[in-house]
Amino acid sequence: MVSVAAQERERVEVVFDEPIDRMDLRDLDHFTVTVASDSTDTLGLLLAIGREDGRRVYLITAPQDSMDYEMRIFDLSDAAGNALTETSMVFAGSLTPDESPPAVLRYEPADRRMNVPQSSPIIITFDDRMNRSATGAAISIEPTVEGAIAWSRQSSIFHFFPSDTFPSDSMIRVRVGKDAADRGGNQLGREVEWSFITEVRLDTIPPRLKDVEPDSGAVQVPVSSDIVFTFNETMIATDRAVAAIYPDPDPDGDGRVRWDRSARVLTYDLGPAEDDTLDAGQTYSIYLPRFAFHDREGNVLRRDYQVVFATAESIDSGRCRLEGGVGGGGAEADVPRGEGWVVAYAGPEIVGARPAYMAPIAPETSAWQIDGVVCGTYYLIAVWDSDGDRQIDIEGGDAHGAYGTLEMLLPFRVPPEAGEPREVELLAHDPSAIVGNVIYVGERMERITVEAFQDTVWQGEPAARVGGLRTGERFVLDDLSVGTYIVRAYVDINADGIFDESEPHGVYGAPRLIDLAAGEDHKGVLIAIGDPPAG
Repeated sequence: MVSVAAQERERVEVVFDEPIDRMDLRDLDHFTVTVASDSTDTLGLLLAIGREDGRRVYLITAPQDSMDYEMRIFDLSDAAGNALTETSMVFAGSLTPDESPPAVLRYEPADRRMNVPQSSPIIITFDDRMNRSATGAAISIEPTVEGAIAWSRQSSIFHFFPSDTFPSDSMIRVRVGKDAADRGGNQLGREVEWSFITEVRLDTIPPRLKDVEPDSGAVQVPVSSDIVFTFNETMIATDRAVAAIYPDPDPDGDGRVRWDRSARVLTYDLGPAEDDTLDAGQTYSIYLPRFAFHDREGNVLRRDYQVVFATAESIDSGRCRLEGGVGGGGAEADVPRGEGWVVAYAGPEIVGARPAYMAPIAPETSAWQIDGVVCGTYYLIAVWDSDGDRQIDIEGGDAHGAYGTLEMLLPFRVPPEAGEPREVELLAHDPSAIVGNVIYVGERMERITVEAFQDTVWQGEPAARVGGLRTGERFVLDDLSVGTYIVRAYVDINADGIFDESEPHGVYGAPRLIDLAAGEDHKGVLIAIGDPPAG
């Protein structure tokens, strides 16, 4: 350590005689600042930021007073891995307010870098704690893609994680406008702009039909059912594709075909009127010729598809009642709060399927009832709008229940035969999740695995695991029960799905304990992995 000086009331500059290991700067335990005359009176440290030359370090502190402080440094390593023995130095505190403009220290991907993976995050590191709203508004990315923004806990590192990939073989421009500001209101002053080129990806894989609702071969299909085709990738919305999916025979009414915004889901919409329905007791056939459907690279559908299903025999006769209740189990014994619904499906595959019937759950009794259903077999789930966004999103963490489990729904027949239950009891589950991002700084190309363990012990099978991640990618450890968790990530070098101490790895905190309540999502978990393993 060469020198220590307070530059402003909340910033201290420490200068070394050689570059410092940047990974060490993530652990503030290497530094302590106390009042020189009283070693028990500690000045709080919020953030350590390495400057570009590696020799200078900014420490963001709690507000200083006009007195002498003593800086102590422990076990800090240089870039070559040599440890600095304990050392100390006295400096005078400063009452000067923060009037220095912030600066961009570094950014990733680097300027003019070529062949950048399309899913790479954009990371911008500033030399001060930033005003998140002002700085986020000042950052622009062209062309625009959907994605998530995350900040480091100290608000000095900005991350953009694309949820859609950047376009192939394209120049991506990133601009940090001069209106970006630190927490003291000081603006950047001048804009920073750079660009990089994404990798060339030539897609020669033909698209395929991922799902059809109703299923081919389905019977007793409600006459109010729309017909939905889901493809495994974005398609080109051609007139020929639209003309291909009209059912034979053609239903009465004002049916129309429409693509969703992603151009992956094509729907035959029956129409707005009550009598815009399929015909009762009718067998329908839809033929999808492969050459009518193309993805964005011009690849045609993998093969021809044909879908055949039969509607219920009568609209007015053969009506039944579905009824029952919802109960809890395990640690989440109480039925979740919020607006709840029971949803009945005609088949066991519910992802992307259109519900046959829905009914509200009575908040006082947790009872529900659906009258006038076509008699037959149904598969039932319960969902609650836990976050109040008026959208049903089980994957997003909404509380749910099922007759059976979501992975294996049990059939329920109405009217029931002898010995079968007359009412359905659905088991409620209010899931919790741990959500975050993992960043790997190293040379390995293998994918990353993230694991959560309960009861603060790295033993046995993890409570949740997600693998196949790239650096910067978002992870969700979901369907967790109430309890305390610790989280780690590692580069699975040998691809055996088992953690080895020799593999590059990192943990959240040291480790930091995560307490989950029923229905709670713990977000913002950021795990760093380095070579060698990082804590």
